[in-house]
Amino acid sequence: MSDGEGRKYHEMNVAPGLSFQIGGALGRQRVELFDVSGEQRGRLEFTVDCETRIDGHIGFQRLLNKLHYAMGGEYGLNFASYNGKVYRFLVCWVRDHTHALKGMKYFIGDVKSAMELFRDSQREDGMIYDNYIRRGKDLGYFTQLFKGIGYLKESDDLQYEFRRIPVEADVEYLYIEGVYQTWRATGDDAWMVSMLDSMMRAVDYVLNSPVRWSSKFGLIKRGYTIDTWDFQSRYDVPNSGHIMLIDPDRTEFGVMHGDNTGFAQSLRYLAEMLKQAAREEEAARYSELSVAIQERLNRLAWRGTHYKHHVPEHPEVNRDFGVDEDEQISLSNAYALNRGISHDMCKAILTSYRSIRENLPAGSPGEWYTIYPPFDNFNDNCSKKWEYMNGSVVPIVAGELAQGAFEHGSEAYALDILKRIDELSERTDGYLHASYLGAVEPAAKADFTMLNLVPCINGDFLSEHDVVHASELASSDPWEWRGPLSGEIRYGDIPFRVDGSVSLVPGSKPSIVIPADQACASINFLHTMSGKSPVGHIHLEYEDGTRHVQYVSEGSEIVRWFQSERGERFGRYRQSRLRIAWQGCSPACERIGVAVYSMANPYPDKVVRSIVLEHSGMSNEWHLYGITLSNVEEVLPKSPISYGIPDVWGSASVACALIEGLAGVKDLSGAFRQVRLSPRWSCADVTDIAVSARYPASSGYVSYRYRYRRSSREMELEVTSGGEGIELRCLLPEGCLGIADARVNGVEAPHTTERIEHSVYACLSLSGPAIYRVILRLLP
Repeated sequence: MSDGEGRKYHEMNVAPGLSFQIGGALGRQRVELFDVSGEQRGRLEFTVDCETRIDGHIGFQRLLNKLHYAMGGEYGLNFASYNGKVYRFLVCWVRDHTHALKGMKYFIGDVKSAMELFRDSQREDGMIYDNYIRRGKDLGYFTQLFKGIGYLKESDDLQYEFRRIPVEADVEYLYIEGVYQTWRATGDDAWMVSMLDSMMRAVDYVLNSPVRWSSKFGLIKRGYTIDTWDFQSRYDVPNSGHIMLIDPDRTEFGVMHGDNTGFAQSLRYLAEMLKQAAREEEAARYSELSVAIQERLNRLAWRGTHYKHHVPEHPEVNRDFGVDEDEQISLSNAYALNRGISHDMCKAILTSYRSIRENLPAGSPGEWYTIYPPFDNFNDNCSKKWEYMNGSVVPIVAGELAQGAFEHGSEAYALDILKRIDELSERTDGYLHASYLGAVEPAAKADFTMLNLVPCINGDFLSEHDVVHASELASSDPWEWRGPLSGEIRYGDIPFRVDGSVSLVPGSKPSIVIPADQACASINFLHTMSGKSPVGHIHLEYEDGTRHVQYVSEGSEIVRWFQSERGERFGRYRQSRLRIAWQGCSPACERIGVAVYSMANPYPDKVVRSIVLEHSGMSNEWHLYGITLSNVEEVLPKSPISYGIPDVWGSASVACALIEGLAGVKDLSGAFRQVRLSPRWSCADVTDIAVSARYPASSGYVSYRYRYRRSSREMELEVTSGGEGIELRCLLPEGCLGIADARVNGVEAPHTTERIEHSVYACLSLSGPAIYRVILRLLP
């Protein structure tokens, strides 16, 4: 039997009922039959392939499928054209694409061109642009903001543009990391060599740029952002001129640890690639620089339990964020676990996150915070407390924590993280979102006043022939109510009185005036529409003679009566002031619906004399069923999902923890030529499971079946790959101190044991293309 590279990997004597197992390199394989004299009597060729999957355990199989869907379903594989060449990428940001590769490299084949796009657009001084977008007819806000200051580059046909958010200091190391991951997935040394000079220029840019390199600390610097993100604090915007801009002379810079652990890791990656290209002297230089940066950072920012989030160049600068910054743990601490810091530092970080878990605030889904504790007043425009980068809970951190815990002797904690992530996704319709609300603050007591619409009612539902005949909903959660759309009903805590419809349609009165005569913080509308958008305007007429006007458009203030989607608790309206509140069906459409729009009153201290609804005059209809005023602005049920991060980023991190951590498949040299295989199923009490990890960008793969027989205390692995060798490290069950013997294909094999904290691994080496049957007999 010969594999896809023509290497013989198995032979056997022929007997009736013969069966055999295939393995070795993927591709066109060959089986040849010889008689006793050595003459060939038969030949069979067939194609062998595999895909990344887990079989034999419904829970982990389902989790991997969910992660794959979340990684690929949000953006898919995108295309871009730049100066005559077509490129493909996962996300149009180099950071997001690089982070997505951690999981998606196991599922997609075209991974090179994305990194080539950012190489081909590299600025003359080595700077890497961060994202690439198709521009509209008019120059957008960010185009004009970045164009004159060197952070924007246009394609020759002016159809696309590259941008670099000036405050970001991590783009170059993420570019190098992306190239490294691509090289690993493809195993293409020639392609990697073609990228080396670009990566070295990117490093030179960082080291020589006065806005990237701190001469005071000998480390990467940035403006005061929350960890790796792209907006600065309220105290720093006046100096920089904008939340995303930096001024070389006025911005107050500091060191964010994640920029530097990431840079140190990418320097090691670069050194490894240079060494592979036989450029030993340059490799040594970058390796030494990596060590120096890590040592400087540890002296400056390590606090014994975690890295301090931001160390200012000028500590006398006063920023009162309402939180002890020394105690804050930001998400790059989780990244640091997998960036080569010491085992003792990793233990300390894992302990810190466990401590957070033991003291979670009300409503928190887990300890996986972007930053904890959050800022009280970082920047009101883009960082509400417990949301997004200011204290939301993200699978990014969960995945990185799990990966680090698997590698540093905390396998039970890592497994617990994966299980809780799976449970979290099940609470949001089986989909893993990128960001979840970090805590639920006690709601202010709301009073409500339902306005009397009876004098204005001029209709029933959308039209006389479209009468609702089935309006019972299956759900009983507070986002939806049961029963018909009539009488006194509630959406969450908001009551409405529905007696009919106030309708603005072509041919009717162009406007309707509804008396209010009270001050309020929010005005809540129960309404729907049909036809074109916008459907009209809401005018708040105040007692002092002033007014406020709000346009009413589909998707932001109102939804269509005829709807294509069911429910919106976790959908596209979850962060707006709009919710689908009720759904039914009619003879004309399977699904019809009504929305609640909670309008914030910009002048809550003023008395609203009346609310005027004005029709747009277009061919559309606006139907209003209830208006309720409240003394509280935020009255809609709070979504458990936050915002602002691509879902692929977090799902890829968790997928990496599942494949490389729990399943234990880790590539050591590209295309799985050399593999470290550390199956950790014993910590999950799994006794029979099959795993395949495949790089579609190459023929690299590993496939194995793991069994544990408790009665005989034997672990068995059948494993094969197309590579040159496998370092097998099998996690033994808790309490087991070692193995009595190891046999490979029936022959006793040398072995050792390795201890990490309280975990014990049985270790042995497998070399060459073959199908290995490994049996480990455990000590009693």
